Amino acid sequence: MNETAPFFAFLPDDAKDTLLLNKHQVAVLSVPPFHDDDAESEDAELPVRHVTLEIGERGRVEGDLVIDMPVGQRRVLDFLNRPEAFLTLRGVGRWHLVRRSLVTRVIETREG
Repeated sequence: MNETAPFFAFLPDDAKDTLLLNKHQVAVLSVPPFHDDDAESEDAELPVRHVTLEIGERGRVEGDLVIDMPVGQRRVLDFLNRPEAFLTLRGVGRWHLVRRSLVTRVIETREG
């Protein structure tokens, strides 16, 4: 999703035909979780922050951000200010690819 090509092919759940979508018009794309044993072992040492992202009047998505950033830049703010167009929010049973430029509010759940 973070490549430069403006269109991508997407096959919705229970669909037979592929859709061609314009990335610039996609706010959230929810997909099954991607599991990679090597990546999961690397992710285990990274900070995880639970957040709710508001996307204007389009609604909200909630999940975990894995903060894959250098030490000293591991705040949610640092992660949100990365240059990539989309971020991955790991929800329960679905991962959400969220267009950063359409996020209007971030609510971070502070761990006590």
